Amino acid sequence: MYIVELETTDAAFNFAAEEYVMSGLRLTEPVWMLWRAESCVMLGRNQIADAEVDMRAAGLAGVDIVRRSSGGGAIYADLNTVQYTLILPYTDISDARQIARERLAGPITEALKKMGAPVEWKGRNDIYAGGEKISGTAQYVIRDRICSHGSLLYDTDINMLGALLRPDDGKIRAKALRSSNTGVGSLKKYFSPEHTVSAFIDSLKQELPANRDNNDIILSEADERKIDELRAKKYANDDWNTGGAPRFSYTASRKMPAQMTDTAANCSMSIRWPRKIKHSSAAMAPDELLTGDATDNWMYRRPAYPMVIDRIYIDETGMYRMMLKK
Repeated sequence: MYIVELETTDAAFNFAAEEYVMSGLRLTEPVWMLWRAESCVMLGRNQIADAEVDMRAAGLAGVDIVRRSSGGGAIYADLNTVQYTLILPYTDISDARQIARERLAGPITEALKKMGAPVEWKGRNDIYAGGEKISGTAQYVIRDRICSHGSLLYDTDINMLGALLRPDDGKIRAKALRSSNTGVGSLKKYFSPEHTVSAFIDSLKQELPANRDNNDIILSEADERKIDELRAKKYANDDWNTGGAPRFSYTASRKMPAQMTDTAANCSMSIRWPRKIKHSSAAMAPDELLTGDATDNWMYRRPAYPMVIDRIYIDETGMYRMMLKK
């Protein structure tokens, strides 16, 4: 086994490093990677940035949006969050779930137990401590290599996580995947106040199977140049991070001026909104909300003016709503 400890805190570079180790180095032995990132939201491959993140709040807080190549939900990470990665050879008969459970989550869970944290593996891809979720995992495959990775909320800013990430909402259906921020917590409470995140990483590294073989990998300058190229082309590219999105159905709304009887949301942005909003043959009161589902057989016509999304939110009834700028 090998272990790579990435010193940079640029999430885009480190996601590129994962992919480069998979497809560039092509080592036959398992590779563990440990790293951290500056404050950012990490999106799953099939997620919609605007639906997962309060983009305005993220911009004001200086929080980057970075999309990984694996699936799974959106997470908030900062320098007190530890990212862990395991890269393995993969064949068509390999069981990805078994790899996630036995080769990735298993060693991480056992390492944390040895370090004194009361952790347990639950469901398909989550690790809990004291009833709170402290880690989730995701995977992707490139040819004959599989990357399984996750995040450990050591002393992550939970308040920022709650402010930026949107809760799960059953109104969105299709390939677009929503996150669930149920009962998250941090590991810090199980360690002494003096136990910094750096000390936590050192302890974790000592408990990983790779440490017993003492085979650290140092990336060369040539390796880092290739990683930088991949970073610029993909993981630091706005088109990759927020510019594209899978199709989905939704329930949308806006407050309608009294003189308007119908409209259409034909939005040019990262979310591929359906182009119809439900037709009304009668004039509407200024405060009336117009809603509908994209799967309905709606009557519609195009508006004579452009429409720009102001914000997306979930109202008190649980309905997913879109507000358009005037």
